[in-house]
Amino acid sequence: MSEAAFPSIAVWPVDPVFTYARTGRLDQEYGLDPVTAWRHLSILVARDPLDLEAHVRRIMYTTHAPHHGKAFGALLDLFLALGSQGETLRQMMLDIAESCIEPDEGRFLRAHLQTGLSRNALLPAGTGALLDAAVIGSAHAVRHERVATQVGTSQVEEAISLLDHGDLPGARTLLEDIVLNEPTNEIATRELLGIYHHSRDNEGRQAMRAQLQERHGNLPPAWA
Repeated sequence: MSEAAFPSIAVWPVDPVFTYARTGRLDQEYGLDPVTAWRHLSILVARDPLDLEAHVRRIMYTTHAPHHGKAFGALLDLFLALGSQGETLRQMMLDIAESCIEPDEGRFLRAHLQTGLSRNALLPAGTGALLDAAVIGSAHAVRHERVATQVGTSQVEEAISLLDHGDLPGARTLLEDIVLNEPTNEIATRELLGIYHHSRDNEGRQAMRAQLQERHGNLPPAWA
């Protein structure tokens, strides 16, 4: 069989799971676009809050464009994950990323540098921290949805914005609602399947398939 019968491996999309290596420099690139790499690291943190390597790599990413605005949320996630432990690591990462956050944000983190932050700590609004109790409770998704309605942003665009700001639980909730109501929405379907894939949540995917089957009687091709 000729070589032409096979597509070049160079044109195949590379899943982040194959480019994320837990060795070498913590600030190394993975051959991915910055948005894809950020999402992958955020999913790792959301799935396992004690994955300190993912936390560190994620904070490193915020020291470069286009993620400067996400440094405070990434640092908060590290503080929340460590609790009262790991003061040295908190200090190190704050020193690295402090130039990317606002002065009042830096003061807030330094005030909690020695004691750390508990998981139920009252945090400033809109930080984008994954481990913020308000995010986990999907309160951010509700707030963003209301804002989206006010400014005319589509729900899909809002869900993607939530993903880009690290609010994975909020984005997932919103995408699931969109897909249940619009099962042929290709963008929402692709983003939601991506969340299930990268978080290895096969149970969540199967539950969504069951809901689609129950509501619409048959499964869209992407879910078959």
